Amino acid sequence: MLGRCIQSIHQVCMKGSSIPYEIIVVADGSPAPIQERLKKMSSSLRFKLIINPTNTGYTKPVNTGIRHAEGDPVILVNDDIVFEDPAWLSSMLKVFGKDPK
Repeated sequence: MLGRCIQSIHQVCMKGSSIPYEIIVVADGSPAPIQERLKKMSSSLRFKLIINPTNTGYTKPVNTGIRHAEGDPVILVNDDIVFEDPAWLSSMLKVFGKDPK
């Protein structure tokens, strides 16, 4: 699911805008085989990977990802989301008062 989610973000952002964006994935207590798979995926799918060795629940990895973000605002996305609308990012930025134009 994660790969499909990330691919959809890249695809719609390339089609719909020239707005800079970054993707951060926080692996929270994932088993070693999953961590290795994510490491391999991070280079081909172009995302920043942060690994927490133990599962710390929901809020700590979210806050970790936010702290590592270089942009503003931060939009949280679960891995079961697939984006199809090329205007989704610019629409979200308008909600935050950050008109991309």
